[in-house]
Amino acid sequence: MWPVRTLIGERSFRIQEVRSPDGREIGGEEEFDERGEPRSFGYYNIYASSYIERLLAKMSGIKSSRITPDRNYDARELSPARAVPGAAVNTTRVIDGWQVNGYILLPWHFVIIGL
Repeated sequence: MWPVRTLIGERSFRIQEVRSPDGREIGGEEEFDERGEPRSFGYYNIYASSYIERLLAKMSGIKSSRITPDRNYDARELSPARAVPGAAVNTTRVIDGWQVNGYILLPWHFVIIGL
């Protein structure tokens, strides 16, 4: 069995997180260029479970697969109190059992693949 951890929900989303060029400051005047485009960014890709299931069905050599929520993490390890000084501000925390970054809920799941 091969576990793959990724963001999976009922629908697919691509969320673009805009950063300053140094990747640390939030809301800096240098985040966007003169056309209003972000100078630096990263994506959160949340995939619909139906999309993942269709991809796996097309792949040869896969004998079984299942999608299961990741609820076995240690919330203390995700606390902002453990953030490293000077590190990027992108810190995950837990609210009512959900991993959250800023105001984005992160639906972490494992895709368990049997070959």
